[in-house]
Amino acid sequence: LGKTWKAGDLVPFDYVNMSETVAVELENGSVMLNIRNEDRDHRRAISISEDGARKWSAPKLHPELKEPVCMANIIRYNFKTDDQPGRILFSNPDNLVYSGKFGPSYEPGISAYSDLAIGNDGSILCLCERGGVNDVMWDTRYVTLGWFNLEWLEKANGGQQ
Repeated sequence: LGKTWKAGDLVPFDYVNMSETVAVELENGSVMLNIRNEDRDHRRAISISEDGARKWSAPKLHPELKEPVCMANIIRYNFKTDDQPGRILFSNPDNLVYSGKFGPSYEPGISAYSDLAIGNDGSILCLCERGGVNDVMWDTRYVTLGWFNLEWLEKANGGQQ
């Protein structure tokens, strides 16, 4: 076991404290890393490898993915078919400050780390920390499992796929 395993290349370390990285396969077979960082632009960093192990692109900040300096999750929902577009789901706290002013979400209020899964029936599961003790996000009060379907998600996203 593990006799053919080889380490891949390192991603260029271009932003402040790059960590807590998640990977997802893109439609063309390349792999995209979604990277936590503490850059002052407050956006998630993205790096891509055509084979998922070597020659990672220089990380770039994604303009639509906010970075509140928290672990996020990304998962492929489905690949493109003749009937439907390919979908990738992303979860993290939708805020840039810890002041209690949060954007729209399925669980409003203080939140932190999250994880995503897809059920056999296509349902979407999001496990997340929420409700900070004394309004502090890193002192979790609850862990919540959100369960919803793709139609709800698209409606909550303004009809965008």
